[in-house]
Amino acid sequence: MNWVSLLSAAWRQRLHLRALVKKADLAQTRLTFIVNALRRLYADEEFLTLLRGEAMHTLPRPLAEQLELAEAVGGSERAMIRTPYLRRSEV
Repeated sequence: MNWVSLLSAAWRQRLHLRALVKKADLAQTRLTFIVNALRRLYADEEFLTLLRGEAMHTLPRPLAEQLELAEAVGGSERAMIRTPYLRRSEV
């Protein structure tokens, strides 16, 4: 390989990494939006009543942890967990 091909490869790698960073930033922005929206929904008693009525009791563990609805416990990262959306007074 000569220096021109090395320089070209380095430039392509730079562009690739730059695109990867942009995608990661976009994913982080979307995740932040979703987490904030779900926090607001979980604070709404009517939404919680709807969840109970539809028997929707599970949420992916990483999302529940972002929402601070679940404590970190052992098990698969992809595990679904029961969402503790019942208030203590209701239990």
